[in-house]
Amino acid sequence: MAGRVHSLDYLKLLMALFVALGHSGVLTADVSVTKFVIGNGILRNAVPVFSLVSGYFLHAVVMRGKGRAWLRKALWLYSFWFAVYLAWALIVAPEWLMPNLSTPRAVAGLYVWGYLHLWYVVGLFVAGAMVLAMLRLGRATGWGHGPLVVLAVFCAVAGCVMEYLSITGTWPIPTHRYRNGIFIIYPFAALGYLLADRVARQGLAGLPRARVMGPLAGAALVLMMAEAWLVARNYGIGNEQFTEIPVSAYLCAPAAFVFFLRMNLPRPVLNLGYLSAAIYFLHAMIEVTAGEMGVANPYMVFLLGVAVPCVAALLLRGARNGRRPRPDPAP
Repeated sequence: MAGRVHSLDYLKLLMALFVALGHSGVLTADVSVTKFVIGNGILRNAVPVFSLVSGYFLHAVVMRGKGRAWLRKALWLYSFWFAVYLAWALIVAPEWLMPNLSTPRAVAGLYVWGYLHLWYVVGLFVAGAMVLAMLRLGRATGWGHGPLVVLAVFCAVAGCVMEYLSITGTWPIPTHRYRNGIFIIYPFAALGYLLADRVARQGLAGLPRARVMGPLAGAALVLMMAEAWLVARNYGIGNEQFTEIPVSAYLCAPAAFVFFLRMNLPRPVLNLGYLSAAIYFLHAMIEVTAGEMGVANPYMVFLLGVAVPCVAALLLRGARNGRRPRPDPAP
C-alpha cells in the first residue's frame, strides 16, 4: 500500500487539470449558469480528492513513525513555493500582491492563509498535524480512531454550515475562514487515512469494487451539479455564491477515489504524479503571467497553464536523469 499506486496518478493528473481549468478564466469569463455549474460542481472535486490522496499515503508515513518528518517536509515545501510566488508576484504582477504587504501583520496573514492556490499546501500541513494529533490522542486514551472520526465529522459539518450561511447572506463569512486545512482538507484527509488503514488490514478487496463505485461516483457527480444549479437559481452566480465545499462532494470525491483505487490501471509511460505536481504548483504563475502579457483567450491561458509546466517538468526530469551516473555495461 505504501508503494506507488498508478491508478491514483491518473486521478491526480485529472484533478490537476481541473485546478488549472478553474483558474484559467474559461469558466469565469462571461459566466453563465452552465459555467457556474461546471466550475462549482464538477471541478470542486479537486481539493477533496487531493486531500483524500494525501491522507491515504500519510497512513504509510505514520506506520513508519515518520509523521514529524512528513510535517517538516510539508512546511518546507509550502515555504519554498510561497517564496517563489512572492518573488514572482513582485516582478510580474505587483498589483496582485502589494495590498497584502502593507504591514508585517498583513505579510504574516498572507503566509498563514496562503497566497493564491497555495492555501491548499499550507492547509495540508495543518490537516496533517491535526490527523497526527488525533491519532496520538486516540492511542493515549484507548479510543483508537474515535477522535479522528469525531473531529472530521465536526469540521465537515461546521465548514458546510459556515459556507451556506455566507452564500445565503445569512451571515457573511470571509471565504478563507472555512476554505482551509481545518474545514475542508482535514475531513477528507482523515477519511483517506481510514481507507488506507482498511486496505492495510484487508487489502483492496476490503473496499467496494469499481463496478459499484463507478456508478455511485457518477450519480454523486450529478448531485454536485444539481447542488451548484440550486445555488445559482436561488442566490445568483457571483463570486459570493461559489461553493468551495459542496455538501455532495462528501459522497462524490470518496466514491471517485475508491473507484480509481480499485481500477488497477497500468503503469503510464510518463510519471503522471510528477506532471500533476508540476501543473498544480506552476499553473497559476503561468496563467497570470500570460494574462499580464496580453493573452486574452482563456482557452489559450489554460493550454499554457498545462503545457508549460509539463514541458518544464519533463525537461527537468530529463536533465536529472542525464546527470545520474550510469553503471558500466556488463563485460
